[in-house]
Amino acid sequence: QGEVLLTLGQPGMAGGGTTELLNTPCDVVTDADGNIYVGDGHGGQNAGAPPGTVARIAKFDANGEFLMSWGGLGSGPGEFRTPHALDIDSQGRLVVGDRGNNRLQIFELDGTYVSELDRFSRPSGIYITDDDVIYVADSESAFDAERNPGWNPGIRVGSLGDGIPTTLIDGAVPAYPGGSNPEGVAVDAAGNVYGAVVSEGGAFLRSVMR
Repeated sequence: QGEVLLTLGQPGMAGGGTTELLNTPCDVVTDADGNIYVGDGHGGQNAGAPPGTVARIAKFDANGEFLMSWGGLGSGPGEFRTPHALDIDSQGRLVVGDRGNNRLQIFELDGTYVSELDRFSRPSGIYITDDDVIYVADSESAFDAERNPGWNPGIRVGSLGDGIPTTLIDGAVPAYPGGSNPEGVAVDAAGNVYGAVVSEGGAFLRSVMR
């Protein structure tokens, strides 16, 4: 009914990436125990982001108590250049869309690094089904000379098991030729794929997977 039950962070107070104070949260997901994971830090994808730019995963318990965080600005394993999208797979692992590094990173829920996938382009949003089919919305590739040139934006679909996309859904909306491709993605029980398109006025893209 829209009642506010919990607030994380403090309005008007930007955190430095080490405490419960959030900086620029990008996405949030919960695990089976109710723990909350926040992708925190939007500025790291920009060229010339200074040292100390927040780029982390912050973990809270179900009551909003800060538990831990991991990450940091960079391109190595466990580092981020904007952790823009989050979801949890069937094995209970956190999958992070590390947009500025054009990759997905996979972690245990205690922050232990597992692996990365680099064939899903530049992830802005992700959705994982119960059988670990992953849908990755790419709104920025080829947007300019710095953002993943040579790749096409849209929604890539594939398996987390082998990390290979098998389908690309064109995210262009003719009514908004100057807008971007889908930045968010979700899938319903019937297999309909919904992309949230960032553009003047906004739009939803619906595609049916066969």
